[in-house]
Amino acid sequence: MKTAGTMLVLLCLSGTMAMPEFLADLKDRVEKLERDNQVLQTRLDVTEVNNDSRKVAFSASIILPVGPFNTDTTLVYPHVVTNIGGAYNPITGIFTAAVKGVYQFSFTGMDDRPTKGVSVALFKNEDQLMC
Repeated sequence: MKTAGTMLVLLCLSGTMAMPEFLADLKDRVEKLERDNQVLQTRLDVTEVNNDSRKVAFSASIILPVGPFNTDTTLVYPHVVTNIGGAYNPITGIFTAAVKGVYQFSFTGMDDRPTKGVSVALFKNEDQLMC
């Protein structure tokens, strides 16, 4: 035989606050917490949007042979695989770091002429970083 159970919740109130005042106080607290939560959610949403707009990554390649060149020439990598943040310009071959951070660049090249070599340099603005 199943018996129905009854749950009794007792609120032990300290002080002289009556039940209606206590419930009104709880309601005010809940409403304040809901407002605070909404403010925090808005701040989080803005932070996530800002973080997404700060992401930068690109991958590009040259499919056809280029060179040789008689003068220093900016290599343009027209085949863009990915360009998150739009920092690489496939028309000029220039990457613009609009966001502070650590960047890694890699290059693979080949020269099949027996008496000549390949020379590559990486520049930051007008400063040559490596050769």
